[in-house]
Amino acid sequence: MHISKSASYIDPITCDKNGYAIFVGDIYECLFDENPLRSLLTLLTEKFQSTMATLLVFSSEDSTGKVLFVSGIPGDAHVFCNDRVMSFDLNQYLYTERVGHNSEFEASSRLGKCRVYDMFLETLGLYSLYSIEIPASAGVTIILKIGVPVAGGKVSPSDRYLLDYLSGHIGKFLILLAKAQCLASENMIYYETIDRSSICLILLDALGGVVSRNKSADILLSNQTDIAISDGRVDIRDLASKKVFEGVVSRMLNARSIGAPVRPEALRLSKEAKSSSIGVVVRAIPAHDYTQQTESPALALFIRDSDLPTYASEVTVSELFGLSPTEARIALLLSDGLSVTDIMDSLGMANSTVRTHLRSVFKKMGVDRQALVVRLILASAANIV
Repeated sequence: MHISKSASYIDPITCDKNGYAIFVGDIYECLFDENPLRSLLTLLTEKFQSTMATLLVFSSEDSTGKVLFVSGIPGDAHVFCNDRVMSFDLNQYLYTERVGHNSEFEASSRLGKCRVYDMFLETLGLYSLYSIEIPASAGVTIILKIGVPVAGGKVSPSDRYLLDYLSGHIGKFLILLAKAQCLASENMIYYETIDRSSICLILLDALGGVVSRNKSADILLSNQTDIAISDGRVDIRDLASKKVFEGVVSRMLNARSIGAPVRPEALRLSKEAKSSSIGVVVRAIPAHDYTQQTESPALALFIRDSDLPTYASEVTVSELFGLSPTEARIALLLSDGLSVTDIMDSLGMANSTVRTHLRSVFKKMGVDRQALVVRLILASAANIV
């Protein structure tokens, strides 16, 4: 949609290309804010000196529309807009001769007495409402509405033109935001799954420094002294294991820096309790032009300590293997490394009672040894739900 300009009209973009470019940049910078939609609409209300900016989305299945976000409206009126008015397009309910522009509803002499105006614009202290369609995917219509207060009058022709011109960038902004939110949701699921599997994840930068770590890694670091974070780097207590670990990290970082193929490497780190060890898999994170900064993740450490408890729930184990709540509890205690005596003490049961439940667990899971119960639980989907 482009508004025709009279011969005396001056294109604001041509006159101020630098200012326009800066404003477009400000739009995309809103993507990095905690609430991108709020930041975008706040930016638009300030730029066009409006009282309100609203985004509505209409799908082919729902013609009433859904409010994505409203900016610039106080609490009570905001609720009124969401519940009563902003979920439909006002222009659908007005006679053609009552609309000065095909995308604008204003409080002119005739419209001032319009019931829709009484319900909406006057309630919010607005004089005019300018609507513009934002480019969107097939089957979806997104409308941006700019509300101008009584003191502001109409949306000026230059502002209309600028809004029309910006619609493409706002559409791209919404596409990028949707993709970013999708990636964030996927990452959250992946991280939660890794955590619930008791797998510790530590990310290292191109210099070997720690960039981030997950909750399981925090638990591992707080429960033992064999591996720690010291001065921003992974520190291994056992000297022989430390030498091997640092050699692997150095070799993989050097290969990655020159673009050479880097295959994953696995190693075991000795623990103070020599009866057990910590397994580590090191994987290189592919480098891209936009991840060449020193602080960007370069290596991922996947660490598994057999002493860490599993996070499978009794309900999930019960549903997966057809166990009773007590049987599921006993099976989980076995998977955490407890002996029959430990389970007796933990649940306050007699030896014969625990063994009766164990025989039932063996039968339902189709095994004949405690070790196989542990293996089935650890290999099942119970740890990722």
